[in-house]
Amino acid sequence: SLPFAIFIYKAIFQISFFSELHSLVLFIILGIGADDIFVLVDSWKDTPSMLRDAVASYDGKPEELEALLRHRRLYLCYTHTMATVFNTSFTTAMAFIATAFSPLMPIATFGIFAATTIVVNYLFVITLMPPVVVLADVYLQSWIPCATSAGEVGTDDGAPVVAKTGGSDETGFEMVKQSDGAEDAGAIGATNAEEEDEPKADGVMVVNQPDAGYAVVGQGDGAALSKNTHEEEVVDKDGMFIAGYIRFMEFSISLEDCNKELSEKTGVKSIPIMAIMLVCGLFSFGVFGVTQGILLTPPTEQEQWFPPTHMLQLAQEALSSDFLGFDDVSYEEITLTFGISGIDRSDYDPYYPGKNRGTAKFDDNWNLALPSCQRVVVQMCADMQTAPCASGACEPSYQLARYNTSECFMNDFRSYMQTTYAEDTYLLNETYFYDKLKEFRATDGLLYQDIIGFIDGDLQFGSVSFLSTMESESTMKRKLEVHDALKSFLGTVQDSTDCTTPASSGGCDCDSLMYTSPYAFAWMRSEIALQFGFYQGMMIAFPVAFGVLMFATGNVIIAVFAIVSVLF
Repeated sequence: SLPFAIFIYKAIFQISFFSELHSLVLFIILGIGADDIFVLVDSWKDTPSMLRDAVASYDGKPEELEALLRHRRLYLCYTHTMATVFNTSFTTAMAFIATAFSPLMPIATFGIFAATTIVVNYLFVITLMPPVVVLADVYLQSWIPCATSAGEVGTDDGAPVVAKTGGSDETGFEMVKQSDGAEDAGAIGATNAEEEDEPKADGVMVVNQPDAGYAVVGQGDGAALSKNTHEEEVVDKDGMFIAGYIRFMEFSISLEDCNKELSEKTGVKSIPIMAIMLVCGLFSFGVFGVTQGILLTPPTEQEQWFPPTHMLQLAQEALSSDFLGFDDVSYEEITLTFGISGIDRSDYDPYYPGKNRGTAKFDDNWNLALPSCQRVVVQMCADMQTAPCASGACEPSYQLARYNTSECFMNDFRSYMQTTYAEDTYLLNETYFYDKLKEFRATDGLLYQDIIGFIDGDLQFGSVSFLSTMESESTMKRKLEVHDALKSFLGTVQDSTDCTTPASSGGCDCDSLMYTSPYAFAWMRSEIALQFGFYQGMMIAFPVAFGVLMFATGNVIIAVFAIVSVLF
């Protein structure tokens, strides 16, 4: 299945992305394929019991009957397997297709590949495996000792004659000649009231039919068993556990003995108390599980690898919460940028995430040479040191920025111009301003190369940064809180007088102001996508499963009960 699925995935769907996650489909399809083959083989073994009446009414030659039975067995096996395996394969494939709607490309493509593999596996099971099963039954059964039922059944007057079974049986039936006095063939299940079916050794069952010209010997699951024989077989084959479990589940209280009048009125003779207790208990547990599941939220704290009172755990909490004592690399760096209005991803291929990530689109209306834009940057650098943050991630200062961690090129540039040329940048004309800014950018190696964005001689963007009080490994809940605090701070900057004044009156265009971070907030969006994909998958998979169950059973009660059982 995998080679064909990969061909469809890459050649037809034109999806080139393939990761380690996709290779796990191998283990999934091994389980599904084995289950499908089991259904096919089990159905083939069960077909003899479906054809007893046909055998009993057949009046042709035994050798012709073998071919006819084989054809009929294959038809019954195929139709049963095709429907049964389709139901299971369809629901499983739809569950993976639900993940194809995930916002995360690796997970979405994994769902597409897994669903494709399952569909291909289904097609192979219903096309290639049936002839393999027939050939194995016809030509290989006698070569494999464990596939035969050895043993001989003796003869008595008026009883069927059974030769050694399994060796030359292509159909699963053994055609046995009755005594010479037998005449017309009767129905297979019509035995004399005085005679009962006789279980024989090694799983062979002879159906006594003294009135039939031929008798049918079913093997294994195809044997015709009376009630008593069935009970004996259960005990012999599966041990006392199943018999004990059945007796336990069937335990009931006689309503006739307790309240005969109520029993006669309701028509109920006994109450299956154990079954009722089990259903009520499981239902209560399911309700509890659902209520607890609804309360599930993403983690609100980082993982603790030691007990709460362990000295290392206490030291870690003290350093991170009380003193901001972690290394700087433990906290998330925030960069505020003017001049980039968006990213052009028209040539981006999502299946090659590491290539051609897109091209930045610059805001032509942002002009740092304007005094208003310079004042906005300078004021923003001052305000971000004291910007509030109510999240627990910002403890203990409850401010966005750690003390004395900001980098503001505009303040440095103004100091440079004051000390070197004794000039105020607010009073410079545009050409002179940008010439001196390039000069300043080149004075300190690579320090300002990435934050003062000259491209092809023109200033396209400018950035300032600070180290936040939020740890990079904070939980999604806390990252969302800090994200809201950052958006609020940016909104305050954009609502300032210099930003709201029209450009025609000397105002600054601040629409392109945005924040970025190297890790925390990028991963936060992945966490949100995972959470969204989970609930979206449930909304798709459960209705599909219910529809398949309704189609397969035609019983709304069974379908609802099955879905509720899975949900619980």
